[in-house]
Amino acid sequence: MTTTNRWPLSLSDDAARVHAEYRSCLAIRHTRGIGPRTWKGLLDHYGSACAAVEHVQAWKDEGLATLAQMQAFERETWKNEAACEETQVCQAGMSYVLYTQGAYPERLREIPDPPILLYTLGDIAVLGRPCLAVVGSRQCTSYARRMAARLCSDIARAGLTLVSGFAQGVDRIAHETGCREHGSTIAVLGTGLDIVYPASNRDIWEPVASSGLIVSEFPPKTLPEAKHFPYRNRIISGLSLGVLVVQAAAKSGSLITARCAMEQNREVFAVPGPVGSGYEGCHELIQSGAKLVQEYDDILEELAPLLQGIGQDPRPAPSREEPWESAWPDASLDEQQRQVVCCLKKHGKLHIDALTQLLGWESNKVSQTLVMLEVLGRLEQHPGKLYSLLP
Repeated sequence: MTTTNRWPLSLSDDAARVHAEYRSCLAIRHTRGIGPRTWKGLLDHYGSACAAVEHVQAWKDEGLATLAQMQAFERETWKNEAACEETQVCQAGMSYVLYTQGAYPERLREIPDPPILLYTLGDIAVLGRPCLAVVGSRQCTSYARRMAARLCSDIARAGLTLVSGFAQGVDRIAHETGCREHGSTIAVLGTGLDIVYPASNRDIWEPVASSGLIVSEFPPKTLPEAKHFPYRNRIISGLSLGVLVVQAAAKSGSLITARCAMEQNREVFAVPGPVGSGYEGCHELIQSGAKLVQEYDDILEELAPLLQGIGQDPRPAPSREEPWESAWPDASLDEQQRQVVCCLKKHGKLHIDALTQLLGWESNKVSQTLVMLEVLGRLEQHPGKLYSLLP
């Protein structure tokens, strides 16, 4: 089987063409018997949903679908549900990102069963940033709250976006922290975007949408049914470099997210707790190979190789006027790390915003470089987002 296109496919900015692709995505998704793994194969092979629809009679011969699936599409078993969803979305004025668009997050596209589209509320640029999922108990202990708040704060200040499921407890702490700190946050829902669930989180809905992003694969008016949340969980882990579980009982829903992460070849981290007090799930994960986490350095130690190279665009050779003009005599550091070190060497302790201005980089790039230098033991972070070199 040959693949006609590779990602990301660049669709025209023409709204009519994008809408036609959206309608084709809906038709495929609502065809009885076709699930995420099948539609991923179809779209990867043909390069777009429109092209897949045009070649429906070849699906079986190409080994992309069964005869029953192909016939179900040709019988238009999808027509009523797709039309209903399209009408609801148009009436609500919802935005979306399609699997075949460049804005669709590459990490999510890599999983075996990705959503064919995401409805979005907020800044879709957040989808392209390095993310870490943080999940845990809805009714967490005071210990878990303290650990979640401290770890989320450190992770977000390091420039990572916090992803969670908009539940009470640990999820809420992750979203609140992401809104306050540099890293931002993504809330993944198990309902439509027109439903705030749980209602007790209504007060953080607008802050999350304003400073981060809320996403769902479900259409408007989708209620919070138990069957939806495992689907949501695969997106939480799929968007992320890894999943941190702060508190989880033996049959916690957080373990579903952790297992999704393992299946997706993501890193899994767990915070241990007292024996017999609602942390059995975390202990089970640690026994199964998850990284035991006490400090955020435990997380960054594992993510360091993944963070290197994310968002690292080539930079022109620095001019003599730039603050890092003298070479840093350490071949173990890359060019960006040497530039940050030389900047701190010249100016002493600096706030992250001052570093960003002096270097002329995007803030995410500065944060990621600082994370790596901290992991390498070359600098230390002080309260108030100040940084200095270690002796």
